[in-house]
Amino acid sequence: MSLTKAERFKLLNGGDVVPPTGGASRASTNIESGSQSPTATPPPSLSEQGSEAATERTRGSLSGENSLIPPTKLGQLASIESSFCPVQAVTKYPYKYIHDRLLQDAVASSFFAGGRFFERHWSIFYIHPPFDVSRKPLLLLPLTQVLSFFDTINKGSTALLRIPSQSDDCGFQVSFAGMEVSFRPRHLGESTCRGDFQNLEQMVPAATFRPDGETPELSPPSERSLEAFKRKMELVHEATKKKSRAARAKKQQDRIEKQREWGRQIKRTQRYLGLRQRQEQGGLEQASRHELGMTDHFIDLESPAPYPMESSVVFVSVDIESFERDHRKITEIGISVLDTKDLDGVPPGKGGIEWMKHIRAKHLRIREHAHLRNKDFVVGCADRFEFGESRFVGMREAPSIIAESFRFPSADQTTRNIILLGHGIDGDIEYLKGMGYNPLNLNNLIEVLDTSAMYRYLKREPNPRSLGSVLSDLDIMGWNLHNAGNDAVYTLQAMLAIVIKAATERDGGTDWAEERRKRVGEAAKEAVERALEDGEGWSSAGEGDGGVADKPWLKPPRPSRRQRSAVRNSQKGQQKDADFKQQ
Repeated sequence: MSLTKAERFKLLNGGDVVPPTGGASRASTNIESGSQSPTATPPPSLSEQGSEAATERTRGSLSGENSLIPPTKLGQLASIESSFCPVQAVTKYPYKYIHDRLLQDAVASSFFAGGRFFERHWSIFYIHPPFDVSRKPLLLLPLTQVLSFFDTINKGSTALLRIPSQSDDCGFQVSFAGMEVSFRPRHLGESTCRGDFQNLEQMVPAATFRPDGETPELSPPSERSLEAFKRKMELVHEATKKKSRAARAKKQQDRIEKQREWGRQIKRTQRYLGLRQRQEQGGLEQASRHELGMTDHFIDLESPAPYPMESSVVFVSVDIESFERDHRKITEIGISVLDTKDLDGVPPGKGGIEWMKHIRAKHLRIREHAHLRNKDFVVGCADRFEFGESRFVGMREAPSIIAESFRFPSADQTTRNIILLGHGIDGDIEYLKGMGYNPLNLNNLIEVLDTSAMYRYLKREPNPRSLGSVLSDLDIMGWNLHNAGNDAVYTLQAMLAIVIKAATERDGGTDWAEERRKRVGEAAKEAVERALEDGEGWSSAGEGDGGVADKPWLKPPRPSRRQRSAVRNSQKGQQKDADFKQQ
C-alpha cells in the first residue's frame, strides 16, 4: 500500500503528522553547490537549522547531556529520543544525492572513497528488520554524528550537505519514538576505521539477544505494532539501495520509451520504403481496401510497394573496423548505399531479396594501418570484400572520400534526404568523428537508425545481438563478417529483412502476450532448477561420525621413471593379450 508524504514522515519520525519546520530533522530537497545567486538568500547551515534547543536535545541523547546516558555495552537499547541514519545510506550519499559531477567527485574522494568514511569515530547500532524485508540486520548511525560529519564536509568545501527531504528518500532519517522496546535499535560498538566496522558487522547478535539486567518484555507486540515496524523498516531498507524507488521508476520509464521509439523507427522505415502509409492518409483508400477483402496489414512481396515511398530517402550504412590492440588505429571503412528511387516499381521479394540487389557498396582500407590484423578477439578478413574491389586510401584523404559518399544530388540539383544506418551505430559515429568527419552535421540527415535496436524490438529481446546472430535468424547468409565493407552491406540487408518481416507479420505474427507468459515460465523453471542444484550436497546425514580428515595440501608422491615405465609395459602386454584373444 502506497503512503502519502505525511504518512511516510509520521511513520519514520515517531508519530508527528506535520513535519517540523526546524531542528535536525528539517530536510532540503537535495544537495546544493556553494554557488548561489547574488539575490538569493543562502540556506542556513546544518548547525543553524531550526530550534537550537531541539538540536541540542537530539545531540544530547547520545552525548550524555539532558540526563540521557548513551549506550555503552553490546545490545543496550538506544535512547527513545534518538534518531538514526542507515550506514549504507550515508556511505552512498555523494553518489546518490549529489548530482553535480565535479562536486560529487570532490566530496567522494575527500570524505568517502577508499575507506575515508570510516576514519572517524562512529557509534554503531543495529536492528533486525522482519525477515521478508531483509535477511540481514540493518546497521545505523546516530543522526547527531551524521550531522557533525556533514558539518565537517560543508566547512571544508563549497558543498552544502543536508539530510535528504522526505520527498527524495524518507528512510534516510528514522526515529523510533513511540515504538515498543522490541522495535528499537541496540548498541553494537564503536568504530574508528574500516577494520573496526567490518569486525562489528560480523558480531551482530541474534534478534533474541538481551544484555544482562534488561527487564524482560511482559507481552508480545501487537499486530498493529508489527505492521507499523515492518513498514518503517521497508522505508529504511529502501534508503540503503543505490538508487531510490523514484530513480528506478524513472529508469524503467526511460527504458520503455526507448523501446517504443525503436518500434516507431521500424514504422517510419516502412513508410520510407512504401510498406506503410501515414495514418492521416488512409481515409477513403483504406475503406476501399476493406471492401475488396484486404486489410491494411496485407503486403504482397511479389508486387511493388503498395504506398508511395515517403521523403525520397537514401539509406547510407556505415561500418568501421579498428585494430583490436589500439582502437584509435582505423583499419577499414565500409559504406553501402540504397536509394529508394531504385526500388520504384520493384517487388521486394521474399525477405527483401530483390531490393537487396540494388545495394551499392565500397570498401576503404587505410594504407598506414593495412599491416595490422585482428586475430585475438575477432578474426579479421580485410582482404575478403565480397561486393567489389577494396580501395587503399591514406588517413588524411579518408574524410573527404567519406564526405563524397554522403552526397546525392538529384536531377534538379536538390539535395536528397539521407538516413544513416549501422549496427551499433553510436560507435561508428564516434570513429568517424575521430577521423575528422561528423555525419550528424549534415543538414539533409533526417534520421539515424540502428539495426541492433530494431531487431531487439522485432524479437522483444532485452539484450542486443551481434550482426552475425541477427543475420542467421533472418535467414541471411553472411560471408566474411568483420570486413567493414561486407558488414555495411549486411547491415542494410538486415534492415530490409527486419522491416519487411514486421510488415508481413503485423496481423498474423507472434502472440506476444503468450510469448511473455512462456518466457516467464521458462525463467521460473530455470530459477527452481538452479535452487535445487544449489541445495544439493549440503547434507552429511548417514555418514557416521565424519571419518578421517582429508589433507588436500599433501600431494601424493610422483611415481619414479622406472615405475612409470613398468606401468606402460604392463598396459602394452595387456593390450597384446586382448588382441590375441580376439584373433
